[in-house]
Amino acid sequence: MDRLYKSGVMFLGALLLGLTFTVQFTASREGVGIVTPETVPQLENELHNTRAEIEGLQHQYGDLRSRLREYEKAVNQQGDLNEILQQQLEQVKMLAGLTAVTGPGIEIVLDDSSWEMTSNNDPNLLLVHDEDILTVVSELKAAGAEAIAINGQRIMFNTEIRCGGPTININSVRYAPPYTITAIGEPNTLYGYMSGRESGYLDLLEYYGLQVSVEQKEELVVPAYTGRTSFKYVKTQKEGE
Repeated sequence: MDRLYKSGVMFLGALLLGLTFTVQFTASREGVGIVTPETVPQLENELHNTRAEIEGLQHQYGDLRSRLREYEKAVNQQGDLNEILQQQLEQVKMLAGLTAVTGPGIEIVLDDSSWEMTSNNDPNLLLVHDEDILTVVSELKAAGAEAIAINGQRIMFNTEIRCGGPTININSVRYAPPYTITAIGEPNTLYGYMSGRESGYLDLLEYYGLQVSVEQKEELVVPAYTGRTSFKYVKTQKEGE
């Protein structure tokens, strides 16, 4: 669309320039020639035709000037519109998790227990399970995290976190411990929530022997989601439906 507008402006500008030269050349012809009694009728006729031609060219000139202003206005408006649409697109992509984001937050690392396995220990309690990660992610969202990733996998609305034996599948990719969870948000709020009385889930994991570390970060990077997103049943509802 920009290319069309700009081409139109360039064309009209060139046309106006040529028309200006034409008007000036046509007008200058009125004073050319030697006047004699025999040539007066012919010159009067030519003068009449020339003036009519000049008047027509001036009307065309005015019309083209008006159209040129409309094209210039459209180009400016289109440029502003493109910038607004680009900003809106980037905002939507960020909200949808389709672009990498950066900001302050916390980094949580969960690992299996380092305790020695004995007959008195329940081995399930010494491993990080999918339920543990799901709970931590849910708690982070409740604490106001704006973007979350696990081992570099962006957490989306359709992210799967499920057990795969000694590993955990995240967005259909299998990972073994340790699991690094990065969350962008207000660092003090996130840290206080995850390690305080409001949640206390990380303290519970430590109580059962899992290795847990929480660290505030001034800048974290949460990568974009790179998997597939498709809808079979969801569709946009049109107004009035």
